[in-house]
Amino acid sequence: MKGTRWVMNRAGLLNFWYYDEEVFHFEQGKLLLRGSNGSGKSVTMQSFLPVLLDGKKSPDRLDPFGSKARRMEDYLLGEKEVVDRDERTGYLFIEYKKQGSEQYITTGIGMQAKRNKGIKSWYFLLTDNRRIGHDFQLAQQHTGEKVPLSAKELENRIGQGGYVVHSQREYMDLVNKYVFGFQSIDAYEDLIKLLIQLRSPKLSKDFKPTVIYEILESALPPLTDDELRTLSDTIESMDQTQQQLEQLHRESESIYRLEAAYDTYNKYILAERAEQWQKALQRSNTAETKVNEYISQQQQLDQEIVRLRIELEKFQQQKHIAEQESNSLKHHEVWSLEEKRKDKLDESAVIANEIAGLQKRWDENNKKLRGEYQKKQAAEDELFQYDQKERELLAELALDADATAFHQHEVNVSDYVRTKEIGFDFTVWQKEAKDHLALLGELEKLAVEAVRLGDDQNHLQRQSSEKKKEIDELQKELDHYQTWFEEEHQKLESNVFFWMEKHPKLLYSNELRQGIARALQGLYERNRYDDVRSQLYVAIHNYEAEVKRDEALTKSRIQQKQNDISEAEAELLRIKTQKMLEPERATGTEKQREKLLNENTAFLPFYAAVEFQEHVTEEQRERLEAALMKTGILDSLITDQTFSPVEDAVLAADPRLLGYTLADYLMPDLDVDSPLTEELVDQVLRSIPLENDGTGFHIDQDGSYSIGCMRGHAPLGGPSKYIGRTSRKRHQRELIQTWTEKIQELYRELAGLKVELEHFNSELEKIDTWKREIPDDKVLLDINEQILSKKHELKNEREMLNRIDADWKRVYDKYTEVKRVLRDKGVQLNIPLTVDDLGSALSAGQSYIDFLHELKNNDVKVSSVKKLLQTSLERIDELEGELDELRGEQGRKESQLGKIKAMIQSINLQLQLKGIDEVRSRIQEVQYQLNEAEKEIDRIRSDLPKAESDQKRNQEKLDEAQTDLSFWKQMTEVWARMVEAEKKRSYFDIEGRDPAQIFAQFDPIFTKHERPKLSEQLTKVFFK
Repeated sequence: MKGTRWVMNRAGLLNFWYYDEEVFHFEQGKLLLRGSNGSGKSVTMQSFLPVLLDGKKSPDRLDPFGSKARRMEDYLLGEKEVVDRDERTGYLFIEYKKQGSEQYITTGIGMQAKRNKGIKSWYFLLTDNRRIGHDFQLAQQHTGEKVPLSAKELENRIGQGGYVVHSQREYMDLVNKYVFGFQSIDAYEDLIKLLIQLRSPKLSKDFKPTVIYEILESALPPLTDDELRTLSDTIESMDQTQQQLEQLHRESESIYRLEAAYDTYNKYILAERAEQWQKALQRSNTAETKVNEYISQQQQLDQEIVRLRIELEKFQQQKHIAEQESNSLKHHEVWSLEEKRKDKLDESAVIANEIAGLQKRWDENNKKLRGEYQKKQAAEDELFQYDQKERELLAELALDADATAFHQHEVNVSDYVRTKEIGFDFTVWQKEAKDHLALLGELEKLAVEAVRLGDDQNHLQRQSSEKKKEIDELQKELDHYQTWFEEEHQKLESNVFFWMEKHPKLLYSNELRQGIARALQGLYERNRYDDVRSQLYVAIHNYEAEVKRDEALTKSRIQQKQNDISEAEAELLRIKTQKMLEPERATGTEKQREKLLNENTAFLPFYAAVEFQEHVTEEQRERLEAALMKTGILDSLITDQTFSPVEDAVLAADPRLLGYTLADYLMPDLDVDSPLTEELVDQVLRSIPLENDGTGFHIDQDGSYSIGCMRGHAPLGGPSKYIGRTSRKRHQRELIQTWTEKIQELYRELAGLKVELEHFNSELEKIDTWKREIPDDKVLLDINEQILSKKHELKNEREMLNRIDADWKRVYDKYTEVKRVLRDKGVQLNIPLTVDDLGSALSAGQSYIDFLHELKNNDVKVSSVKKLLQTSLERIDELEGELDELRGEQGRKESQLGKIKAMIQSINLQLQLKGIDEVRSRIQEVQYQLNEAEKEIDRIRSDLPKAESDQKRNQEKLDEAQTDLSFWKQMTEVWARMVEAEKKRSYFDIEGRDPAQIFAQFDPIFTKHERPKLSEQLTKVFFK
């Protein structure tokens, strides 16, 4: 196969310019037009190319210099002054031939021009191998003239063997599809533009390389959207990346500024808290020192008061005992003392029990008092914590109010601070906060919805873009498959025609070739490949039938030859085995003689009973035997019996005495066991005359004979064969030789017939091979199925894209509406209307509600704790009064008990006295003790109230100092926890552990800034 490209084979004009009908023949796709200037070479060439490539007939296409002077109407009608013609129909066509095959395709244009009314055009392709001027005409005979076909007539003539279109674009697509095969029509247009560019400078005098460069540069095709899409996507991606980088840079700067502001703010807060911790620690240390001093003083005063009271009790007892003892000694009644002693012991036991009961009641009340003091301290601690918590809650509320842009916060705080002591109603505050939280919640839902819709929009946009890419990829794949289909279709068409050319024994008429070409052109659209294959089979079946017919004939001839050979071999065998050769005789004769034999009738054929005499020459022998055979005597029977012959002849003996007879040339020749006698045979010989004596029968030695009115001369049949043993032997040998040669000839003919049969079998095998070698459409069918699948997939994807785009538009409209509502409702808030910011604001708002609820609960708890504290204070006063009463009663009882015990001791001493002197001495001693006791009692009664007063004042100072100590310890712990919490956040490195070191580290920032300004600056940086 030399090639599979189409080359121009012929170009023709009908009723165009000065041509009535002209056809130009190309040689290997090339045409040379020679002639002087003005002879019409350019017009002829430009009428074909590029007009017949794309169907464009504009004036600038007809002039290599690009002018508009030449018009197609002028070429059809001619100039008005020269040709009196107002209407004309003409045709231009180019015939292409596939290299290496007899495959043709024709493209052309039909035009009808009317003077001053423009031109009407139609375009056609012949794709079924029909050729203009051969089996297809563009004109028809009408009254002896050729009339070009109209568009409708042309369409009817072409039928399904090509196309007739009325659009230049359709024609251009068809030419590209069937002849050039560019993957895109744009590439085909670029080829035509390049051809136009290359032909334009043909008459230029300044045709330099730069001109070629400019021509080729201007002929370069523009980049397609698909080719630019990747670059556009890359640039767009770069722009998006640049915008993201700029946005990230701005966000980084914002984060840096916010971080710097937060860093300064956090350092200031840490320094502030470290300072407060340091101050609280100093106050706590100072308060602890005072508490220790007051405790030490209180202990000293307690010891002093106890000592004074003990001494007072001691001296009062001493005084009382001395007085009793003095009275007893004055009325010395030794015998009554014992009775009195017993009474006093009983009385002391009763009083001791009473003292124990009072001590128990005092212990119980003192325990209750300690409990009330603990409650009081707990209530005071709670009040401190609630007060601290209130300050913290108010600070948190302020931060959350700033974060949520709750402008009513300051007003509500002012009202709360002003009226909290008399009871503050949180209802309005909570309602305003909840309404603001509801607004934030609604805005967040709108923002979330906007983000969701935005994400949906972006997702749908990405889906649309991806789907478009998928569709583009599918379209590319479909275009690839369609291009591949066209290539394979052209290849299959070429292969089919090459297959036809490859088998010249298969006769395809032009009509059949055209039918095959039409079936191939309409493949999978109007018909299947089986239609092509069935038409290819027509010639195959015809040839196959012819071969099979010859094969059957040859087989019949072979069978006949084999029968002939069998018969010849049987004949040869019969000749070889036959004792006496017999001439040919009728079948009835054979049967009759077999019957005679069965009946034991004695007979012999004439030739078997005689022999030539020696003097008879070979020629005479030949003549005589021929005459005897011709007259029937040769095989007639000689018998000595009488019977009527049936389908046979019998010689009757009627010997002649005079004249020549066969006895002069023949003689009897019988076997020993012969049933006949030589005499009978001799008589028969003498009965056959050799002279015509008028009896009506004779034979002559020269082969002539007469039978009645018939005279004849026997044709020569060769040497004598039957008469005489020698003749029969010779004849037998000759027959053996003849039949042997005949059999050999028959075998040679049989071998030739077998060769012919082998040839026919080979042809049939070749036919089977040709059938198998018929180009199949498996690849093309697979491609067509892929095309159908891709088209179906592309249709589904396009429907999906339409649904995505519809959803995208719906989501975009809803997104725009949600953004508008969000903007309208959130315009009064000084916060960004984003999900994160609104989410943070909503969290802060919920936190604000929670903190406000905690503040309300805290206020309720403060009121409750204050009531509890007041109750505890009243209970403490009550219990202290009861303890003082119990202590006084206990003191009185203990004093009474001491007196009784002293009296008992005195009585015991009195009872120990043995005389009056001892009594008098004792009275003096007792009097001295009484005086000393009264002095000490007076002194103690003067010192004890002062000590008790000092104790009370010191206790009050101790209570105040302890309250301050508890407060400052708690404040120290609170500030320490706050500093520790800042340290755990690890915003920056903190050196040292005690507050002084930490404050010293951040003191420059603390002294440089003020907290309100820092808060304001931080808020500005955060919302910028």
